[in-house]
Amino acid sequence: MAPQKRIRRMFENIKKGVSGLKNKLGADRVSMIDQKVKPPSKIKPPVETLVKFDMFNVAKVVLVILLLLVAAMFVYQIRVILLILFIAYLLAAALIPTVDWLYKFKIPRGLSVIVIYMLALAVLVFFLSSFLPILGRELAGVAGNIQNFVFDLNKGDVSVPWLNYIMQPVQQYVTDLDISVLFVDVQKYLTDIARQLTSLAGNAVAVLVAFSNGVFNLFLILVLSFYFIVERESVQKFIVSLFPSRYEKYIRVKNEALQVKIGYWLRGQFLLMLSIAALTYIALLVLGVNYALTLAVLAGLMELLPVVGPFIAFLGAVPIVANQSMLLLLVVFIVFFVIQQLENNVIVPVIMKKTVGISSIFVIVSMLIGGSYLGILGVILSIPVASIIGIFLTDYVNREGR
Repeated sequence: MAPQKRIRRMFENIKKGVSGLKNKLGADRVSMIDQKVKPPSKIKPPVETLVKFDMFNVAKVVLVILLLLVAAMFVYQIRVILLILFIAYLLAAALIPTVDWLYKFKIPRGLSVIVIYMLALAVLVFFLSSFLPILGRELAGVAGNIQNFVFDLNKGDVSVPWLNYIMQPVQQYVTDLDISVLFVDVQKYLTDIARQLTSLAGNAVAVLVAFSNGVFNLFLILVLSFYFIVERESVQKFIVSLFPSRYEKYIRVKNEALQVKIGYWLRGQFLLMLSIAALTYIALLVLGVNYALTLAVLAGLMELLPVVGPFIAFLGAVPIVANQSMLLLLVVFIVFFVIQQLENNVIVPVIMKKTVGISSIFVIVSMLIGGSYLGILGVILSIPVASIIGIFLTDYVNREGR
């Protein structure tokens, strides 16, 4: 009997366990269903953001804008003074290395600047007295040849080798042209010029005042350059004082870098122009090219224009040389090519070795902008301005790690 009771008790325990398990599973299922159908929590309404304008902040913004406008108007009014200061700064930067070199021989900086001024004046007088008359005669000859060419072209009596292939259509165009109308226009143009010259002669006071202003501005530039060189440390302290104290070291370093770079560029550019003009003049003179000095001066001046300058100088020589001989034109082309290669591989590396170059496109754009505002002076000054901007842009790019 004992085994039967034991078996019966075991089945009862199993039955109770199964019943408890069913109850537990049912409760869990109900709990899971309750969780699934649990109603969502209460939805919060969207928060509205209101932008409040503080009248004090608005007044500060308006005041800053007004101050910027006033500052811009003030700078515009004193633009001539700023231009004089900038030119004096450039001249001082170009002369500082020479003055420092002379100072090593116990020559005072002030005396060195005066000696340099006197030497520059002597060179200028020598150039004006020696080469200016020749240059003037050559320019007059070029103008006269152009005038004779127009008259000969009208008569059909032109023998220009490089125009043989296009002479017939050109002569046909000139024949169809009403020469009387052309002469009337030229006469009117000359009459207007004569009237303007008469007006200038009648207003001698205005001419004298303009000339005096030019002389005074030149004298002021020389005096300011003298002061910038002799009192260099004081000027640098003044420039640094215009900025917050935390930028003192940065401004001092960049100011010295600007002086060095601009100085090397100005001296190098002057030597480069002089070298190219001298080489061109000697070569054209040996070849017997007409107006050699005029073409050499053009080649030297065109060195201010990167990339396209030598090409423009050669184009200026084409009509003059081609009128002499096509073979001579080929020889002159070879001469210009050789001078250009000599410049790129020998002259520029030697003269400009301490000058940090900037993009030619950047220089050309700067020259276009400068020329649109200040003419020839703007073209000349735009290059050191581009150099200054290039220093700060390079510093910014290096600092950003780009």
